[in-house]
Amino acid sequence: MPSINKKILLTFQLLDDEAKLRAEFDQKKAKFLQLIETGSRHQDLVAFAEQEAEDSYFSNMETKEKIEDKMLNTHKVEAKAVQCTQVQQALNLQLICSENFDKKCKNSVLDLRR
Repeated sequence: MPSINKKILLTFQLLDDEAKLRAEFDQKKAKFLQLIETGSRHQDLVAFAEQEAEDSYFSNMETKEKIEDKMLNTHKVEAKAVQCTQVQQALNLQLICSENFDKKCKNSVLDLRR
């Protein structure tokens, strides 16, 4: 019989420990929910930062839209075109020939403006 009493006693102790843990958990949960509901003291700073980010985003989008509209409405662009008979490379044409157009390459550069 003593073993049955010990088992019952252990069962009650386990139930008691479980009840204590549950009560502790409920207290922590209530405290946590209370903290969540109170919110932040710096809510105004958060709102201000969000507003700044939104303004920056829309400012960038407006700039992009203006550039796109300008590109869509641009039909002609005056440009100066030169071709160097010495270099013969389109990539280096602007770097080499346009600098030396009036100096060294004058005889070898063909002006294509017409």
